[in-house]
Amino acid sequence: MNLLIDLLNFKKARVNQLLNEFADLRAKNVKHLKSFTISSINLENRAIHPQLGIVTLEQLISTWVVHDLSHINQTSRTMAKQYANYVGPWKEYLGILNR
Repeated sequence: MNLLIDLLNFKKARVNQLLNEFADLRAKNVKHLKSFTISSINLENRAIHPQLGIVTLEQLISTWVVHDLSHINQTSRTMAKQYANYVGPWKEYLGILNR
């Protein structure tokens, strides 16, 4: 039941609030990551992931970047779809509306 309430609350949230929350969380996380002063040598550090096997710190950090970009992509698509019924004949040229 809590998940349903969370979903309903999420749908009620304003886009600006969600974007601000994303920006705040990302800024805090980037600041925290920068506090480690990671060098190019550190990026080569390896660990064993239980499902992926050997991975490097560089791969992990790169994954975080792509994960953030995925959220930005999702946000852009969601915002664009709000205009799908208003762009008229240009819709077929707007790939973001046709995915």
